[in-house]
Amino acid sequence: MINLAKHELAPLPPGMRHRFHAMVKPIGSACNLDCTYCYYLHKEELLHQSRAPRMAEEVLEQHIRQYIEAQTGDAVVFSWQGGEPTMLGLAFFRKVVALQARYRKPGQRIENDLQTNGTLLDAEWAAFLRQHNFLVGLRQSMGMPSQRCITAEFCGKSLAVEHNGDVFSCDHYVYPEYRIGNIRETHWGDMAYADRQKKFGFAKRDTLPQYCRDCAHLKLCWGECPKNRLVRTPSGEPGLNYLCPGLKRFYAHIQRDMAQILRQIAKRRGLGS
Repeated sequence: MINLAKHELAPLPPGMRHRFHAMVKPIGSACNLDCTYCYYLHKEELLHQSRAPRMAEEVLEQHIRQYIEAQTGDAVVFSWQGGEPTMLGLAFFRKVVALQARYRKPGQRIENDLQTNGTLLDAEWAAFLRQHNFLVGLRQSMGMPSQRCITAEFCGKSLAVEHNGDVFSCDHYVYPEYRIGNIRETHWGDMAYADRQKKFGFAKRDTLPQYCRDCAHLKLCWGECPKNRLVRTPSGEPGLNYLCPGLKRFYAHIQRDMAQILRQIAKRRGLGS
């Protein structure tokens, strides 16, 4: 294990900031439900997890300290997922907010969001979540809308850390070949900004088939999430998103109203009519 006591980020040009986002899996894939649509339950076997994984206090502290150290933006966002993270109990999350307060930089805002199935939440949980301004997302039955990274030109800034400190390129790529390190051995900042992770992020754009590059809706879609690029284009190119026909219909439908919506937004922001 290397010494991670101090870490200095490489300097950036004026006006730029170090920012990335990680999905924290403090209980791995363990859950009190067995939903058929869940994409994460099989990680127990794939990652050889124990039946009751739990992020150790030492790993939790390493994660929080490094995650804050590795970013220079005004806010640092912690996302707690699983499995079902509330199975860890309130004591775990009280430790979380205490560590965040300890390592927060002056003037830096700490935010937390919690993805949960809600079955274990009670009045005590509700009071805690309200007190510390947690944003709570309740998972329901076919899922909430996907995050904006799926329609961005690039990805790679939404990593995942498992309960044992293993870091993966993305929440949807928690597979051995996408493991990029462990926070007990390598600093968060070095992994998040490494050339390997940058290559992963740019591949979202660089691997698009020509069919997508020629699409009128390219800048609204960017091929959606690479994990869904499972089929071939009409000309036989690999790498087309299997959701493409539906996405094209959706973007064509909203295109007629887009200009008016953008004008209204600009007017409300005082940017003109």
